[in-house]
Amino acid sequence: GVEAGCQKVFEISPEIAPKVWLRVGRALQERGAYEEALAFYQALSQQFPNLSSIYENIGDIYCFYLKDNAKARDAYQATLDALPKDETLSPAQRASRQGYLVEDIESLTTS
Repeated sequence: GVEAGCQKVFEISPEIAPKVWLRVGRALQERGAYEEALAFYQALSQQFPNLSSIYENIGDIYCFYLKDNAKARDAYQATLDALPKDETLSPAQRASRQGYLVEDIESLTTS
């Protein structure tokens, strides 16, 4: 499926920066291809497990488009878990994201 195909592309092209791959996932989201975007992000998370933006994008798809609060909450929690290891973010960016993710998780828990 999509995940296996993506995995192959990631292996063939390891020099492509993770941020470029995030743009591909965002393009799928913007086209409304949410299931494909989710599969793409799942494959991407296997290749770049510490890239917190992957999990945040998954959470956004579940929260805003698929309206699945439980899965959104899980994805946002995964984002929080990845934040300390995400070397693509500065300490200030990590702290900022942590603050609003905690609020998002709390709001999804109470809704």
